[in-house]
Amino acid sequence: MVPLPDCASGEWGPTKATRLFGLIPITHQDPLIFAGRSLDLQFRMSRPLTDFMATLHKNGIEEKKLAKYVTHSTLDDIVTFIINFPEEGQYGLDIYTREAGSMASHHSNSSTTGEKHLLTHCCKYLINSSKRN
Repeated sequence: MVPLPDCASGEWGPTKATRLFGLIPITHQDPLIFAGRSLDLQFRMSRPLTDFMATLHKNGIEEKKLAKYVTHSTLDDIVTFIINFPEEGQYGLDIYTREAGSMASHHSNSSTTGEKHLLTHCCKYLINSSKRN
């Protein structure tokens, strides 16, 4: 057994995101994803969320080296995470967010955006990336 990528603790899959944040998975309901070289993950927000962040993990690669392979965009109530895998293998994806207005929102345009400790871990996926998928 290969050790799993070093993600935040807790359950795998999007159930927690729906329970905590009303974030509803559109594309991937299962905790395990088989992907090709890239992957789009989409969620619908049933209430306003802000400051999404996703971190990619792979054993043997520094997290910050993987940061550039994950982006996200929000359009209306749909948030899309776009992942391009630098190589084949098993990845963990952690997704963080917070409710809009849940913190002092007048600070939101300062340097606090994207700081993980201000965000809540909402779900994680295990992703197998392969050219064959």
